[in-house]
Amino acid sequence: MIKRSLFFSFLFLINLVVFGQDSLSQVQHRRYIGYYITNLSYHIYYNNPETAGEMPSGYFTPVTVNFGYKLNNRITLQAGLSYGRDKISKEFQTLLSPDNYLNYDGVSITNAIALPLTLRFIFIGINKKLPIYATATCMPAYGRTRLKTTVSRGGVINSRNVTDSGLNTFFNAGFGINYKIKKRFSGFTEIQLVKSNLAGYNSRYYDWYGDAPKFFQLSGSLGLGITYDL
Repeated sequence: MIKRSLFFSFLFLINLVVFGQDSLSQVQHRRYIGYYITNLSYHIYYNNPETAGEMPSGYFTPVTVNFGYKLNNRITLQAGLSYGRDKISKEFQTLLSPDNYLNYDGVSITNAIALPLTLRFIFIGINKKLPIYATATCMPAYGRTRLKTTVSRGGVINSRNVTDSGLNTFFNAGFGINYKIKKRFSGFTEIQLVKSNLAGYNSRYYDWYGDAPKFFQLSGSLGLGITYDL
């Protein structure tokens, strides 16, 4: 059901691109470059993972450099290059018996590169100071997680060093508002209401702060960006 809804949403957006050009006015600056940061994290699910279980694995929050092209004063196509990194450390000591301790020291590092392709459609306030737009993004992402652990118990030390890697594709959809900063500089703020891993693995609890209040879930999907018209 989710995939079907995403499919028809994408077809609808394509129709906007195809049929929306003729009746709209010309754009003075069609091309732009931009920079985008977001609170929204993504979770790459690896096949038969060795790094999962002890610590979170495969998560990243990207920063993105974008290149955009305005088809007209409503519709924009955008391609980007994203990078995200996540590092989690865990260290503890447990008393097993008098003079016998278990010491654990571990670190999990995830690096990910993604290529987001985005379509935006202004539906309120066209040619106004604060236009509101709908946005949809398809983003393939490649991630690599390395887990290193050391466990010492009774004078015996066991070390583990494993790596997972994989490719997942994500779909996002939401709304944004655009505002002029100065001359060719503009800013925008977005909130993503839909996030889906098209590889087939989705967990609202683990991947969308499922145990948090709704306000925190929404604030966790906010994004801010700046663009410069070329």
